Amino acid sequence: MNTEDETWTPTLNQAAGPKYLQIVHSLSEDVEAGRLSIGDRLPTHRDLAWRLGVTVGTVSRAYAEAERRGLVVGEVGRGSFVRSGARSDASVGMPYLAAPGMVELGINEPPAYLGADFHRSMMRELARESRLDELLRYQESRGRWEHRQAARKWVKRRGLDADESRILITSGAEHGISAALAGLTNPGDTLLVDELTWPGTKALAGLFGIKVVGVQGDELGIMPDALERACRTSGAHLAYLIPVAHNPLATTIPDDRRHTIAAIARRCDLTILEDDICGPLIPDSPPPLASYAPERTVYITSISKSISSALRTGFCIVPDDRLPRMISSARALNWMAPPLDVEMATRMIESGAAQEVTGLIVDEMISRHTIMRSAFNNLSYREQRSGLHVWLRLPDAWRPEQFVTLARQAGVSLAPTDIFIAGNSLQAQGVRVCLGGVKSRELLSDALHRLARLISGPPVTELSVA
Repeated sequence: MNTEDETWTPTLNQAAGPKYLQIVHSLSEDVEAGRLSIGDRLPTHRDLAWRLGVTVGTVSRAYAEAERRGLVVGEVGRGSFVRSGARSDASVGMPYLAAPGMVELGINEPPAYLGADFHRSMMRELARESRLDELLRYQESRGRWEHRQAARKWVKRRGLDADESRILITSGAEHGISAALAGLTNPGDTLLVDELTWPGTKALAGLFGIKVVGVQGDELGIMPDALERACRTSGAHLAYLIPVAHNPLATTIPDDRRHTIAAIARRCDLTILEDDICGPLIPDSPPPLASYAPERTVYITSISKSISSALRTGFCIVPDDRLPRMISSARALNWMAPPLDVEMATRMIESGAAQEVTGLIVDEMISRHTIMRSAFNNLSYREQRSGLHVWLRLPDAWRPEQFVTLARQAGVSLAPTDIFIAGNSLQAQGVRVCLGGVKSRELLSDALHRLARLISGPPVTELSVA
């Protein structure tokens, strides 16, 4: 693009949600497609507002959001420019840590202090081990035999009894999802997901050149009829599902619907990527989808939600015919999971400490949900009673981006709802509120009451956008 004429104009869709986010999305697509180059100067706020027929404030919000996502950089007196290293917003639309002094309700993690004593004990024990030097070397990419045995014991608690030969140790669930997408798809393939889904999978799909298609759901999760229809119309052969404590919608797919989804997968030659990282926290949830269709389900879990988000350890159970490709892609992406992390996780599983920490987290989250229900007494929300987050529905007068902005002004950090949206047409009327990462129940209660007071009042009109 010629940096002198400043003629870039984003493509907007009247039915596709807030215009400032549409501007960001169009900017991201044009960077990805090469229609905008590093160093290109963008139109002034006033000029672009005039050409699009929107307010200057709308363009200002769009540029500010694009700068937050790393797409542009603003220079005082010169304007806004496409920054070096700019990438598609599919790759960068992830939650970010709150600024100091903010109450963090935007990052989905368990209370870290609950496992701290166990971690200290395991680290001291490991430091004294004579075999420590073995763990300071490169390991087999799929994981040491004893680590896979511990993984087998861990997933057996979820009702899965998989031979260790089918288990792949990964550096967290995201590494497992990456390996599945890299090994089981080609650029240009389609991945089916919920209409709102974990943004990490969207980001990975963008990096691998995979098209993401959102599938309609209801209060019980993804709808079988919509899933089968999407399979047939899109030609997709891969679906990413979060059946338990869905992120962000806090749904859990019931048993009868799981049977139906398994049957659809067989009819449509569909492989399921099952993300079950929250499964251990919901004791009364149905068995994993991998129990219903083991021959076409790649089961992915980790200990990040149920033990510690800092120990980057994940476990995959892979059907035999897909295993070689998964191992190869996992090795290419990250030669091996960190051996010291995996050894710590293994020792916690074998000693029973992992199960104890998970129990402590479940108990603490039940107490935190009680606090949430008190604060949100007159509000509409969806929860899993020991899950790490809730989905807070907003009144029609509110826009999610307004609420997130005002919450931040009130000292509470929430993840923007748009990062969860698969596609550019859905207008989600809610926000995810994470309950686990706050240090104390008292701080959590105060933050939740702030949100409740905010949502009970009218939206601030000057934050509205055209």
